[in-house]
Amino acid sequence: MNCIRGVIALLIWSFPFHFDVKAQDWKLVWSDEFNTEGKLDPSVWNFEQGYARNEEAQWY
Repeated sequence: MNCIRGVIALLIWSFPFHFDVKAQDWKLVWSDEFNTEGKLDPSVWNFEQGYARNEEAQWY
């Protein structure tokens, strides 16, 4: 039984988990580099008062 498990594990791990992702197909839709002085742009960023989601007892 252990031999069969070993052969199955070997076959699974010998399978190449390599997937080619073509970066030229990607399209950047938004970024913010934070390289300016002053406040954040309020049309893009907002602040949360506490963390009321997922019934969390603490927030960061």
